[in-house]
Amino acid sequence: MEILGFLTLFLVLGALIMAPGGPKGIMKFIRDPPVIPVIGVKQIVAWYGRILIPLSLIILVIFLISAGGIINQMGTTYWSPSEATVIESEVRSETNCDPSKGINDPDRCNTRIWLNVIYEYQFEIENYTSNRYHFLGDLDESRESDYPLGKTLQIYIDPDDPSESVMVKGFVPIWDEILAGMFFFVLIAILTTYGLVIWKIAYHIQPAANRAKAKEAPGWEWRGLRDLFASSRFAGDLNELKEFHSVMKESTKNMYEGEIKHLTLDIDGSRKSHQIKSMNDILMLLETAEDHATIFLEESLEEGRSVTMDVIEAGGQGFIVSLTESMGSRSVRTARIDLDDSPLPLMEFIRTAVKNANQEQGTWWN
Repeated sequence: MEILGFLTLFLVLGALIMAPGGPKGIMKFIRDPPVIPVIGVKQIVAWYGRILIPLSLIILVIFLISAGGIINQMGTTYWSPSEATVIESEVRSETNCDPSKGINDPDRCNTRIWLNVIYEYQFEIENYTSNRYHFLGDLDESRESDYPLGKTLQIYIDPDDPSESVMVKGFVPIWDEILAGMFFFVLIAILTTYGLVIWKIAYHIQPAANRAKAKEAPGWEWRGLRDLFASSRFAGDLNELKEFHSVMKESTKNMYEGEIKHLTLDIDGSRKSHQIKSMNDILMLLETAEDHATIFLEESLEEGRSVTMDVIEAGGQGFIVSLTESMGSRSVRTARIDLDDSPLPLMEFIRTAVKNANQEQGTWWN
């Protein structure tokens, strides 16, 4: 209640300062107050729906954006515990600037500071190093004294890929994200309640003539979620959120059962070998292609199985690509996909080709 009291005082002082005409404007407002609309149960429910439901969707979008990290972190739940030794501990920083803003703009650059701890560990006589705290964030720079050189750490190792490890496993970091979202949600709910209470009080203390006018005026009624979901745009946004979640989930799946394979890709005539573990690794490379890309799924390159992507159109009519799965010089199957509609068909096409290549080669890869 004390917080609400201070908030009320703050709002009153702000009104005195910011109101048109200053204090005289406030006095005019008091002498000739506007009609405060009726507020009952229906209006209260309406405003909660108008504010809290979109807010819930915003929080959901934030979680979906970090879905890849959340899924990876959930996968650490059953990783094997082990010990590691700190071999490097230093505070690092990274500054990113927006070239579209002026040099003297204080918001032009943002600096991120974190504690980078590199630790060394052993798994089945092989030595590995890592600097991952967990999949959702880095160590705070204020904890530098907690990680001196030579300190022994408890870490958790992916038994299927020992090069992957974390200092914190399971749901603890995820709960931190959830609690942060809940705190923001509860804060907005409290402020909404406070505003509705002020509205209710203002309605009752206004002159009787104004209350009569308010009762006669037609009011908007809340018809439940049906009123909100009736919007085709809203329904479309929900479908986009669902699609985005599916893409994020599919892109983080392992391509080779947790193993890392070296694949050769030809991007617009530039041929290089890349380490591939997940679908996201392939998509990040394909994004750089302007006209043409070929993924060679076997060491025999042109003589083996491959997937070719040709950009047909990139512009106002969509981002359309032509896909061809080939075995040597023989075309096996083709597809035409508009990536603006969804990248899922592209991902499924590539995954099927990888599956076909694995069946031909067996389950062994280097």
